[in-house]
Amino acid sequence: MDPGFAIMFGISTLLQPDVSFEDLRVFPPHVFCGRMLAANENARKLIGARETIDLARADRWWEARCEANRAQQAWEALGRASDIDFDESYRLSNLRSLRGMLGWKDYYAGQMPCAVPLWAFPRADDPVAPSVGSERFIRLLPR
Repeated sequence: MDPGFAIMFGISTLLQPDVSFEDLRVFPPHVFCGRMLAANENARKLIGARETIDLARADRWWEARCEANRAQQAWEALGRASDIDFDESYRLSNLRSLRGMLGWKDYYAGQMPCAVPLWAFPRADDPVAPSVGSERFIRLLPR
């Protein structure tokens, strides 16, 4: 490894501000995290069911599953960071991992990923949406 790169990398990591609990002000409240995780779980169940039925679009469902998994990890990290029952060091480590997942711009803007990869599901009124027969509707958000 180039020693100049190692020195610049070390300096850049020293100049990065650390996360703080003040960062949580730009994110949704803790109770919202549970709702988004429930919606994500329902979406992942639906994606799993669609993967077994729609083999022609297996790559699309695989991408949707990967995006749903990334969203789940981000929402879980936010939930653990905003849960006051955990100790401070654990919460701060979850904020650091959340910043790594989202990137600096989205983290400081409070932009969480959509819990459900909506692009993967065709609209009900779309005339070119594939019809799979008697598919049951799964609620994405809990009541």
